[in-house]
Amino acid sequence: MTKEHLLPFQKLTGREWENLGILALLIFYITQILLDIIWKNMCGNLAIDFCAFWSAGHVARTAGYASVYNLDLLSQIQRTLFPETALSSFVTVPVPYLPIFITPFQLFSLLKPNLGYWIWSIINLAIAILYIYFLIKQMGNGFPDKHILFLLLFSLPVFLNFYFGQINTWLMICTGEFLRAAITDKPIKAGIWLGGLLLKPQLLVLILPILLIQHSFKALTGFIISTTGIIASSFILAGFDGIAGLVSLWIGYVGGLPTNGPEIMMNWRMLGLNLSFFIPKNLSWVLAFTGLVITVIAALYMWRRPIIFTSSQFMIAMLGALAATNAISWHSHLSTAMIMIPVFAYLSCHDNLPVYGFRAWIFLPPLIKFVTFILALLISLMLLPANMTSLLNFAFGLTGLSLNLYFLWWSFAHNKNLENRENDRRFSYKINPT
Repeated sequence: MTKEHLLPFQKLTGREWENLGILALLIFYITQILLDIIWKNMCGNLAIDFCAFWSAGHVARTAGYASVYNLDLLSQIQRTLFPETALSSFVTVPVPYLPIFITPFQLFSLLKPNLGYWIWSIINLAIAILYIYFLIKQMGNGFPDKHILFLLLFSLPVFLNFYFGQINTWLMICTGEFLRAAITDKPIKAGIWLGGLLLKPQLLVLILPILLIQHSFKALTGFIISTTGIIASSFILAGFDGIAGLVSLWIGYVGGLPTNGPEIMMNWRMLGLNLSFFIPKNLSWVLAFTGLVITVIAALYMWRRPIIFTSSQFMIAMLGALAATNAISWHSHLSTAMIMIPVFAYLSCHDNLPVYGFRAWIFLPPLIKFVTFILALLISLMLLPANMTSLLNFAFGLTGLSLNLYFLWWSFAHNKNLENRENDRRFSYKINPT
């Protein structure tokens, strides 16, 4: 037997290599969860966001929704959930959502936090699987590519969403239904779904101006309809004092709160903060702000001319808009990148996907996270200097920002190519409306 025959993985196809990568991701993710369970780190790292939501639901149920934004009250409850061995590092996790979005957690607060987390995660995982499958089936004319489904499900944004107990599955659905309604020429319905992004209002920072530039007034009307319902119901639940407390919390997020974690975000804010450790602070923020302005200009420039929402140009431009949103939003963690999944699903079904960038989006962030996980362990064992932590954070955040900028660049370049063709060229296929 030759030496070549002894070497493993010699004749694997690209898809088979990706399958091996998916298996590696599964092992890595399960290991992280098991280690936190073994270390009894529930609500300290694993499920930390769900436990914050649970505490908000508990406050809403026992003291009213206006008290949900009282950090002192939240702190009292969250301290009882935090691992006793790590109380010295405890910080309160705010819940900066409109009252209507906290109502499900009022029900979950009737359960033990640990049990509630697993039920919440199972529900979210099932819905995510079904919805992504639904998207691929609808956009692929009834022939879903299960390989794409697994790639999307094992991306780091999806894992982080379930690991922390976040709510980004619902943002993905609202984004997906907004896009599906738009490409099937149902603008009012699209706008109504867009109102769901008020769960994290910073995600609307570019989409609303784009609709205005495009004179998509029906979509804006739908958005106003859903927004009115969401805000009115929130006022009914929390009153003026509650909404004022939420606004104060949002202002606190702009200034920075202990649990914001801006050093690992995927935005220009992250770059400005991390660069300030290596170059003069003023210069680092000038560079970050300059990058932010260029990003906004590039994203909006693609929409300066009318784009037919049922054309190929729409989804390509929307990929750039969402990537730019992730890059410029003041509060932008990698788990929120789940909003890009519907666009990836759409483009993958019709051979418009930026293949290399997409593979990087799937595999590069987990790889960087794995490396930082190992290095962080070495730091904790004092085998590496403690000041390397800032470099690890920078590496992770820079990965997310770089991917966002790549997709913006790709969309910009492809949008420019399409402008040189027929701007109103229709797809030769149809999306199955529901």
